[in-house]
Amino acid sequence: MSDTGGASDDDDDEEDGSARPARPAGALDGIILLWGSRLLLAAGAVVVLAALVLMVTDDEDGGGGDEPTNTFGTMTPDATTEPSDPSGAPSTEDGAVASLPEVDGPFAAGRTQIPGFGEVEVHVIDGPDGEPIVLCVLLAETPDQRRQGLMRVEDPSLGGYDGMLFTFDEDQDGGFWMRDTPLPLSVAYLDDDGAAVDTQDMEPCLSEGPDCPSYPSSDRFRQALEVPQGGLERLGLHAGSDARLEVAGACRDA
Repeated sequence: MSDTGGASDDDDDEEDGSARPARPAGALDGIILLWGSRLLLAAGAVVVLAALVLMVTDDEDGGGGDEPTNTFGTMTPDATTEPSDPSGAPSTEDGAVASLPEVDGPFAAGRTQIPGFGEVEVHVIDGPDGEPIVLCVLLAETPDQRRQGLMRVEDPSLGGYDGMLFTFDEDQDGGFWMRDTPLPLSVAYLDDDGAAVDTQDMEPCLSEGPDCPSYPSSDRFRQALEVPQGGLERLGLHAGSDARLEVAGACRDA
């Protein structure tokens, strides 16, 4: 006796002449695992592709350690931290500046100028004997001047100057190197008040190119004073000392 509401599924199967196959146990779980594994593989491929893009971008931006990072002064600075001054001269492939713009001065009499650099008088106060020490130093205040520094300067007297002062607009990390610098130098890293936060003796490096060692500061600095090696002792500039450097203005005649 049949139901009055219509034929049953069994009756339909019999009328079609075929039976619906039963779904194997666990088939749904297998499908989920299959598609899940495919999604994981796709995600892994995306991660690998992104890593490759980052590596290529880093190489194009100068990554790879051809030169020390965050280096200044008598060396080539890293391009990401020390961009070329648009008003300055282009850098050559070996790290030097092709030709620094002429500096108008003023210049005091009695010293031999180094082209492309100005000069400034500085005083070291609260030094070893308590009396101010007056110095006339070369001034490196633009990116290209800081990049050039004392590269290729061979005169141990620096033309009558007492050293070179590097100034920055903001506190800096890193330090200096001696690529293509024939004179042994000492550097005092100074904070914004002119007090020494660290000092380093630096040796000439004429043949190692980008493999020249760097001499980083142990603390952040705003200025740096380079002098012929050993010249910091008489100034009393070292970490923890009371001595500090003040910029005074135009140099006096030698």
